[in-house]
Amino acid sequence: MGRKKILLLLIVVMTVLAAGCLNEKGNPLPNEKAPDRTALQQTNPKSVAEEFIRAQANNNRTTMNKLMTTELKNSFQEKDLYLFNNEALKGKEVVLNNIKLMEENTEKDNAKLYTVDYELTLTEDTLKDVRQVTDLVFVTKNIESGKWFVSTYQHVLLQ
Repeated sequence: MGRKKILLLLIVVMTVLAAGCLNEKGNPLPNEKAPDRTALQQTNPKSVAEEFIRAQANNNRTTMNKLMTTELKNSFQEKDLYLFNNEALKGKEVVLNNIKLMEENTEKDNAKLYTVDYELTLTEDTLKDVRQVTDLVFVTKNIESGKWFVSTYQHVLLQ
């Protein structure tokens, strides 16, 4: 490449970076118009319940907050219910395995209740601890948007 082309390319990159389209590493920032993976999955209640559990295990509060109703999100923040704020998990690596979702009969088209059984592998230094977990996730459909949201979450059992 010639010197002029390199200079021109550098000017374009700096202009785009200054405009806020790229982060400091040169990667594109999320586009507001790009399809949101979480939003796409909110058309399936089972996917919403599973994604919520995965986000909880990965400490992905952004995804969790997108999937929760406003009331549940406020409750999580007020009562500090996020999984990673649990004293037993602090300082440990958490890996989610073997998710099993069972739909309970609610007899309603706009509400689904799932019993979610999964395994958490907690690692601290070289010690591994495997725990069986059961949660209840109640998912309701917003009639206006057609999207499903977690409206109730109950941590039932951590063995």
